[in-house]
Amino acid sequence: MTFRKLKHRCQEIAANALGPAATIIHTPKCGGTFLHAAYRVHELPRIRSIGHGCLRQLLPAGRTGQLVGLIRDPIDWYTSYLAFCRQGLREAARSVENFPASHPICVFSKDGTSSLAEMIRAMANKALLTKLVATRSVANVYTLDISDVFEFMHRTDSGFWTWTMMYHFARCPTSALRNRDDVLQESVWIAKNVSFIHQEHLCEDVERVLKLAPPVGFKRMNCSKRTEADVLESDTCSIVSRCDGLVSGMLYKDRQLRQAG
Repeated sequence: MTFRKLKHRCQEIAANALGPAATIIHTPKCGGTFLHAAYRVHELPRIRSIGHGCLRQLLPAGRTGQLVGLIRDPIDWYTSYLAFCRQGLREAARSVENFPASHPICVFSKDGTSSLAEMIRAMANKALLTKLVATRSVANVYTLDISDVFEFMHRTDSGFWTWTMMYHFARCPTSALRNRDDVLQESVWIAKNVSFIHQEHLCEDVERVLKLAPPVGFKRMNCSKRTEADVLESDTCSIVSRCDGLVSGMLYKDRQLRQAG
């Protein structure tokens, strides 16, 4: 047995005995595909990835080690998600895996035909959200039918970015977060207990959080093209700030506090 194989086997034994040193939750459009491919995450025994899973799916006994999430500035996240939606529907037939009609990005952007600003305004349109709630519209995200997406946004005055972060990292289902105060309180817990890798500083944060050296020879993946129309003006920037700004500010403190320390 070579030294490399022996080392890998020892790491596997340690992982089985002690549990993972880190568990990664793959938030979409935050550099996770690149992270997993470039760093070969699935070959690292002490690092576990649960894909587009949720923290609450982990039993208390399975929450050993560091909880690691992926995060991205909300405006850039919406821009990238819309571009990815357009690309996906342009290059392949719609399917459960490829932006179904009930996916929130499709609902708010009219299947990618709206500009970014129009999508943001639709996302914050109370009349539209009220209608979606009244008709009990179910969103399809991650190939799952999820009944609480539009209702959560409506009752908490939050954007789809905030729902996504709560879906992945809250200790309880989003349906248990009944108002904005609940969301903010949960954000405080998340900021204290989840180490975030920021898409804007991905390799730097991977080295800081997971202690992995920067990859050699890998380029960023799924870099979607954007149009000149995808520019937010002051009114739409203020919508994102109102819907997602407070939670974003709390979760981004993770990096600020660690840098200060």
